[in-house]
Amino acid sequence: MRKFLSLLVLVAIWFLAATYAGVPSLFLPSPASVFNAFVQWANTGDLWLDAIASIGRVFAAFGMSFVFALPTALIMERVTPTRPLLEALVDFFRYVPVPALVPLTVLLFGVGETSKIVLLFVGTYFQLVLLFVEAYRRVPRHYRDLFYCLKFGEPRIWIEMTKCIGPEVLDASRVTIGWCWTYVIIAELVAADHGIGHFIKEAQRFSNTPSVFAGILVMAAIGFVTDLAFRMAMPITFPYTATIGGVERT
Repeated sequence: MRKFLSLLVLVAIWFLAATYAGVPSLFLPSPASVFNAFVQWANTGDLWLDAIASIGRVFAAFGMSFVFALPTALIMERVTPTRPLLEALVDFFRYVPVPALVPLTVLLFGVGETSKIVLLFVGTYFQLVLLFVEAYRRVPRHYRDLFYCLKFGEPRIWIEMTKCIGPEVLDASRVTIGWCWTYVIIAELVAADHGIGHFIKEAQRFSNTPSVFAGILVMAAIGFVTDLAFRMAMPITFPYTATIGGVERT
C-alpha cells in the first residue's frame, strides 16, 4: 500500500511540474501525453513485438552468462593454479564499457541477433563471475572441513559448495539481470527492427518525448516485475532465508 501511495505522489509531482512549472513539453511531457503515446504504441501492435524482442534478448544473454559464470567462479575458487589468470581476465573485461564494444561486435558477428546477445552477455558475464566467486569464498570453513572429513570427492565438493551458496546465487542473479536490462538499449542500437530500445531510439530521432517516456516506463515496469519474481522466488526456493536471526526478511 505504501509503495502504491508513493507512486501516486510521484505521478502527482510529475503532473504539477509538467503543468504549472513552465517546463516545455519537449523536455517534460505530461502524464496524459505519455499515456496517449503508450496507447498508440499498443494499438499499432508494436508494443508487444518490441517487448518480446527485448525480453528474449535479455533472458537469452543472461541465461548464457549464468551457465558459464557459475563453473568459471567455481574453477577460480577451487583450482588454485588457474586463479591468477582468470582473475586478471575478469578484472580487465568487467571494466570494459559495453558501448565501446559495439563496433567490434558488429565487425565479428554482423548486425543480427548474435551481436546484440553478445553485447548483453559481455555486460553481465564478468560481473556475475565476480559475485559468484565472492559467494563461494564466503562458504564457512567448517563446511569445507566437513566435506574433507566425509571424504567427498572433488565433484561432490563442488556440488555441495554450490548448494551452500544458493541464496547468494539468486541474489546475484537478481542484481545482474537488472544490469542486463540497462544494456539492452545499447544492444538495440545495432540495426534492430524491434525492441524497446529501438522504439526509444526512433522516438528520439523525431523528438517524440512522450514516446521516449513511454518506452522508458515500459522497460522499468518489465524490470520491476522481473525483480519482483526473483524476490518472490527466494522464500519459495530457499525457505530458511525467510527469517534471519528470528527476524522476518524483507
